[in-house]
Amino acid sequence: MSNGVRFLNENDDIKKIRDEGYVVIGVHNGIFHCDDVSACCILDILLEKVYNKTKPQETKKIAIVRTRNPKVLKDCSVCVDIGGGKLDHHYEGCDKKRENGIRYASIGLVWKIYGKKLIELINPELNDEEKEQLFKEIDDKIIKFIDADDNGQPIEKPGTANNPNLDDNEKFFLSFDFDFITLYNPSWHEKNPDFDNCFERAFSITRNTFGNCLESIVLNNEKKEEYIFENENEQKQFVEMIATKYQA
Repeated sequence: MSNGVRFLNENDDIKKIRDEGYVVIGVHNGIFHCDDVSACCILDILLEKVYNKTKPQETKKIAIVRTRNPKVLKDCSVCVDIGGGKLDHHYEGCDKKRENGIRYASIGLVWKIYGKKLIELINPELNDEEKEQLFKEIDDKIIKFIDADDNGQPIEKPGTANNPNLDDNEKFFLSFDFDFITLYNPSWHEKNPDFDNCFERAFSITRNTFGNCLESIVLNNEKKEEYIFENENEQKQFVEMIATKYQA
């Protein structure tokens, strides 16, 4: 386990594990990228906060399985970056992009759907306007760069559009906050690379880093009141929505 997340094998009985109350996130195996790792992290942060609001004494039930087997993916609660669902950007004909032209990768799709709810869970004192502002700020500072990197879409630095003499180092952002993630992939010279183990290591550090970044931005270093679900049924319905609405 990493950060309390259970990592599954594609041969595990996914249906049985879901019957035990787990939300099972399906993601592709093999080489991993910034967008799929961070997308899983956002879902884990969101679900953990949902669990903690009503039953903080219980261990969260979140699991990840890495596979490309469509039968296994079909049994997952939600799939990211694979499966052709609403959190995948790879299927033929997909053209999901922002108004500014930056295309969505899996992290952007997760943020688009769940970002405002996560902001609310972190800081329930915010009004709708403040939540919208923070949602856009986080997308602009963090999420869009991960999306652009995965889609091979360089982001031009402000004020450089009309200067043709600049080289790429000066004209484009060549690095971003979470570009360290891919460094956790196995080295090219490893004879028996263990991608799953490397993914778990990348997930652990990214999960902590992402969590700290979000709380720092949303809380602005101020302690806020805890978000409280009105009742246990509200919490249960929200978890079930995540676990069923965006299946592959």
